[in-house]
Amino acid sequence: MLIKIDRMFEEANTTTKSSSISALGSGNIIIWVILGVLLTLIGVYFIYSYVKEKIEKKRTRIAAKEFENDSIKYRYELMIKVNKLIELNTKIHDNFVVSIGEYKMGEINNATRELLDTMMNSYEYKTFIIPDEKLNDLKLKLNMLKDLNSNLWNKKLNDLIEFFKKEEVKIHKQVTEQNKTEIEDLKDAKVIHQEIETMHSEFLSKSKKESENE
Repeated sequence: MLIKIDRMFEEANTTTKSSSISALGSGNIIIWVILGVLLTLIGVYFIYSYVKEKIEKKRTRIAAKEFENDSIKYRYELMIKVNKLIELNTKIHDNFVVSIGEYKMGEINNATRELLDTMMNSYEYKTFIIPDEKLNDLKLKLNMLKDLNSNLWNKKLNDLIEFFKKEEVKIHKQVTEQNKTEIEDLKDAKVIHQEIETMHSEFLSKSKKESENE
């Protein structure tokens, strides 16, 4: 009888131990599965972060290059406009006759100044020229041109006028080379000349009307 009872206890202990081992084994498997999932998620996160950073850096480089190209393109157009304006201004002053001409001296000077002021207050000028410290000399010279009465340009600003001519040649060479591979929609110089001629005519008419209304 005692032997049977001992055997029963042994069998019960064996069953309990087996159940404990089985439960422990199942628990370990679950822990390893969870750990594997976590490690996979961490790995995916780092890969995603790395790829995302690479894409953002590439986008930044592309955006910076596009900004640089747009800046060069605008400076090209600006120099053409400034030199064409100087040419138009020289012509109108050479043909100026006191009390007989279509426009008064003050009207011509005001029109030229307001036209330059409009160009220098444009979105493009404020975006591409003003923030660029490398263009401080250009900004200074443009302000000198604007602030002096246009009938005195050829008398007092010959060096300045030569600077703008050389600057146009330099920027034209640069923009032509880049236009082959990087810069798109580059305006023809004739189109830009026509634009500034139209603007000059409009500002002259505006200045004349303002003078007549005074």
